[in-house]
Amino acid sequence: MNRTRPLLPLLPLLPVAVLSLVACDGPPDALEPEPVAAPADAGTGPAVDAGPAASLPDASLPDASLDDKGPDAGSPEPEPTPEPVPEPEPGPSPEPEPEPSPEPEPTPEPEPPPPGSAGCGLTPPAGEDWSVDHDGKERAFRVELPNGYDPNAPTPVVVSLHGHLVSNNIHRLMTGFTPVAHQEGFVIVYPAGTTSLAPSWNAGACCGVGQLNDEDDVGFIDKMLDDLEAKLCVDKKRIFVNGLSNGGFMSYRLACESADRFAAMSAVAGVTGILGCNPSRPIPVLHFHGDDDQIVPYEGNFAISYLSAPTNASNWALRNGCGLTPSVTFAEDDVVCETYSGCDEGADVTLCTIAGMGHQWPGSIIPLVGENFGENTDTISATAMMWDFFAAHPMP
Repeated sequence: MNRTRPLLPLLPLLPVAVLSLVACDGPPDALEPEPVAAPADAGTGPAVDAGPAASLPDASLPDASLDDKGPDAGSPEPEPTPEPVPEPEPGPSPEPEPEPSPEPEPTPEPEPPPPGSAGCGLTPPAGEDWSVDHDGKERAFRVELPNGYDPNAPTPVVVSLHGHLVSNNIHRLMTGFTPVAHQEGFVIVYPAGTTSLAPSWNAGACCGVGQLNDEDDVGFIDKMLDDLEAKLCVDKKRIFVNGLSNGGFMSYRLACESADRFAAMSAVAGVTGILGCNPSRPIPVLHFHGDDDQIVPYEGNFAISYLSAPTNASNWALRNGCGLTPSVTFAEDDVVCETYSGCDEGADVTLCTIAGMGHQWPGSIIPLVGENFGENTDTISATAMMWDFFAAHPMP
């Protein structure tokens, strides 16, 4: 073939030839036509680029690379339709979170029991002479209600104990508690010790038939209080005890053994006469003692187990958890009172010393008469001071 002839007449067939060549099995570069140079006198016809652009198939023509198996034979096989993934079976529904419980309201503290006794609302017994049976004996006590006593209003009670060989009726006149009870509105009680001829209390170190017979006077007083609370409207947080001489010793024994019944105590010319005094709670103490007492000496009597008045006071200050040093809280003429303060539950301890006074109830209008009883004082009234002390020291 003459490769130098003009290519223009072949141009219309060039795409078909190229496509046919593509379908052959030979390498593509062996079928690529050699470039033909256009003659210089090709005329005015348009120049044709026989380069790479002429070798591309026309997109509008059918694909000559497909074999005779049909137009779809060369198509890629369709991808298989994926099988649907089964939805997971629904599990148990989660339990809803419980709503937070409301904060419980604080439980109110139980109210303390009312101070009134079982006798509130009852009409009190007639008469002032009462008694109870104790240890096979009838034990007597005198009860005086204040003017205007209200059976529905809890009322304080003061128990006042006589001395050795002194009856409860004489003691009533000596102390003068009855007019103060009417004025201040408390019940005053005067118990009688063992035997009417020589009345006494078993207070440990003192005294008389009660001590010798080992009478259960603590049990008697406890039973007497039960009777009072059952028949009167008693303020159980304001029951107080006091006494003179043997009655003072007995008041201390009750403070040691019945502190759950008495809110506070006071004594005149009597000290603690029992060993192993361990009160169930701190109990306030007010003590009066003359420094010229010949019967229960102010400085004590070791031979008969009588403590000195200062030692007795300091022992009670120790029991009550008070400070170690007392301070002067009252000083007038012949009377000086020193108080141990800072005590547990406010149970302070006061010792009032009366210079030159003997074995007497301070301020009594009916003093004890006799050489051994000595002088009295009119500077203070032990009765009035006791009530002021009691009123300031109810049961906690």
